[in-house]
Amino acid sequence: MKIKEIVPELVVKSVQRSIEFYKSELGFTVDEIAPNENSPKWARLSNNNFNIMLQEYDEAKAEIPLLGNKITSTVLIVIRIELKNDVKELYENIKSKLEIAIEMRETDYGTIEFGLKDPDGYILLISG
Repeated sequence: MKIKEIVPELVVKSVQRSIEFYKSELGFTVDEIAPNENSPKWARLSNNNFNIMLQEYDEAKAEIPLLGNKITSTVLIVIRIELKNDVKELYENIKSKLEIAIEMRETDYGTIEFGLKDPDGYILLISG
């Protein structure tokens, strides 16, 4: 078996709100949207070779009843950025407007990173 790709699909309260967050704060673009742009229930976004899918909670629960009755963020999403200076610049640009979950730090394996929360509480670890 050869895996083609792994794409995280986040179950969110509002696909539209999440699209706006990922576009404005992290530079994603919308590749696909369903059923339409005026009332999105699902979307696929990308930034370079990184893809993410968003699905509205009620839609996901209808398809997968085991999801339960509330959204819980149990996933840590790591977004790797090529240059350390870009990580620092992003941190400086968003630290006063977004909830920082992990302050900027240097790791023992040579990267710098910080974590922020998206609108549904998912922690995005930005690393470079």
